[in-house]
Amino acid sequence: MVSTQSRQFYTRLKRGVAETLLSQASNLLSHSSDRNYHRLVSALTRVAKTEHQKMIAAWITQWISD
Repeated sequence: MVSTQSRQFYTRLKRGVAETLLSQASNLLSHSSDRNYHRLVSALTRVAKTEHQKMIAAWITQWISD
């Protein structure tokens, strides 16, 4: 059985890793090709689980397509 404290730590860890990855990806995109933009959008769409995450992925998809 996983304790509440362990679950909270895991949740914070996942969020921190996701934020770091997105930050690094956005920095790399400023020096990147269109193909990499599409890879990022594909990855974001695949990992989005909640409605809020899906909304953000859709927004980024639209933002990049412009």
